[in-house]
Amino acid sequence: MDERKPRILIVDDERANINMLCEVVPEHYDISVATRGIEVQGLANRTRFDLILLDIMMPDMDGYEVCRLLKQDSRTAEIPVIFLSVSTDSDSIVRGFNAGAVDYVTKPFKEKELLARVGMHVTLREMQRELWEKNGRLKREIIEHERAERQLREYRDQLEELVSQRTAELTASNARLQKLGAHQEAVREAERTRISRELHDELGQMLTTLKMDAAWLKKRLPEGEEPLLEKAATMLDLMDATIQTVQRISRDLRPGMLDELGLAAAIEWKTQDFQHRAEMECELVSGSDEDFDLHPDLSIVIFRIFQEVLTNIARHARATKVRVRLMRQDDRLELTVSDNGVGIRADRIEASDSFGLMGIQERLYPWRGIFKIEGAPDAGTTVTVVVPL
Repeated sequence: MDERKPRILIVDDERANINMLCEVVPEHYDISVATRGIEVQGLANRTRFDLILLDIMMPDMDGYEVCRLLKQDSRTAEIPVIFLSVSTDSDSIVRGFNAGAVDYVTKPFKEKELLARVGMHVTLREMQRELWEKNGRLKREIIEHERAERQLREYRDQLEELVSQRTAELTASNARLQKLGAHQEAVREAERTRISRELHDELGQMLTTLKMDAAWLKKRLPEGEEPLLEKAATMLDLMDATIQTVQRISRDLRPGMLDELGLAAAIEWKTQDFQHRAEMECELVSGSDEDFDLHPDLSIVIFRIFQEVLTNIARHARATKVRVRLMRQDDRLELTVSDNGVGIRADRIEASDSFGLMGIQERLYPWRGIFKIEGAPDAGTTVTVVVPL
């Protein structure tokens, strides 16, 4: 049999009818023949037929029974069956369709009509088979797509779990680093306080005693010893300068007024000191310490940030004027420092080596503070610190 041709099975117990049908059916169909109804089931199971032309009146098994058997078998149920019969009554025709036939042609048949019906049902069979094949491919594609989606979901779930684990690890590590940073800052502040106290109490007292002794010796030098008197005066001046330097270093390490008078007083003193040393005009607007009621640790954090901002202005801003504003707004503390300098570049704000800015952010982290810096070329820089109270 030719695999490329549609296959038709002719079932009739009369050889003359078979010969006539074989002559009528065109050559582009591949034809098989059966003379007994009992043979049809076996043939249909072995060969994939596209159409069966089935005579109704046969001696051993009539066409109705053959058709019912074909339709009951899942392997042959989809093969279209056309009944060929001399019976023209409606009961026979209805019985044929009830048995599962797709068409009913009466004998003697008209050649063109038979060929048209055969061609139509073969074409429908081919279209049905193509549809099944497409449905099969579609089902396979759906199954493959679903399998790919399942794998993708599994990979996504694994990735999300991995990301969640890494995020938790990073969060825990960052929290430990933040605690370590806060601890180190507290240790540094304690060390600054200790050194400041030792400079003020011990070194300052020793220098004061030396100054008093030098003044005592100067008064007892013989008159007329001008070189000795000048040397003693120089020593006294040097001691005064050293005492002032020790006092300044002590204040920078830990301003006494920060602990005694509060943040506002310390900011005012630092602003005046910066104006004198940097020779810049400074304008200060500040509330009172009664308005702030800050924790001592937060006071030193704000003061150190203020020191860092002034240091950056002195180093980089090339400014002539600085404005400082320290106020309480509802339930938050706001510190704003602006200058009229060259303005910070945007790339420097996010630069990885801007350790001063990163240090400010780290100081504010335990207090849930917000740090913002804005600048424009030749329009100055504004630093804003906001801390909830």
